[in-house]
Amino acid sequence: MLLERGDVNSDSSDKFGWTPLSYAAGYGHEGIVKMLLERRDVNSDSSDRFGLTPLSYAARDGYEGIVKILLERGDVNSDSSGKNGRTPLSYAAGYGHEGILKMLLERGDVNSDSSDNNGLTPFMHAERSGKIGVLPLLSAPRPFSHRTSQTSDPELKVASPPPPAQEEAETRSITQQEGIIPDLRPKIAEATPPPIPDQSPLNQRQAHLPVSAPAHISSGVPSAQEQVDPGPVSQQQGTLPQILLEMLLTMLEFLLFSFVS
Repeated sequence: MLLERGDVNSDSSDKFGWTPLSYAAGYGHEGIVKMLLERRDVNSDSSDRFGLTPLSYAARDGYEGIVKILLERGDVNSDSSGKNGRTPLSYAAGYGHEGILKMLLERGDVNSDSSDNNGLTPFMHAERSGKIGVLPLLSAPRPFSHRTSQTSDPELKVASPPPPAQEEAETRSITQQEGIIPDLRPKIAEATPPPIPDQSPLNQRQAHLPVSAPAHISSGVPSAQEQVDPGPVSQQQGTLPQILLEMLLTMLEFLLFSFVS
């Protein structure tokens, strides 16, 4: 309905460079991709601010039907690379999409051994991601292939490529600063945070008590012994015999004095 209107830009892009075709390819909406590609005012090979094209997103997320549609066109670069140096083949290898790998490798314009900014080839991405099933496809010799990650100088030492998590961390660092996520697929919600502990005075008191504290102390209720108030009466009970003895002696002295006098 919107595409039938004359006042709708079918190839508009947001501040991140994503067009309707980018979203449709990244989310796997094959029907929408076909409708958009039928229009002459839609760039089928537009790149966003990350340098990724609709083909890159479709190859990364495993949408074979959309990849096939895009590859059948003559205006789509099947070996384009993003700002990180990764190509559609690199993404398909890293995510283990065998069908997409076969389609890309059948073409003569795709370099099966290209390296990204970290010096990783599609074979390395598949190997490091544990996608063992696609390794035979990538290890087969290709006419276009050439070892770009190796050097002929034996004295030149090439630093080891960073682990896969580092590349993702760098991408997240950039996108978090911009408040975006480059992966168009829905994300799994974060784990539910633990409940906030009750900070009442009683709980604060219990938190500072030793583990071996008696139950009546940790509960804040005094014991039976603590409930007895040792008042003046209990203190007088200890001195009553002495008082009686003194009174008795006083009476005896008085009687003795009276008898003598």
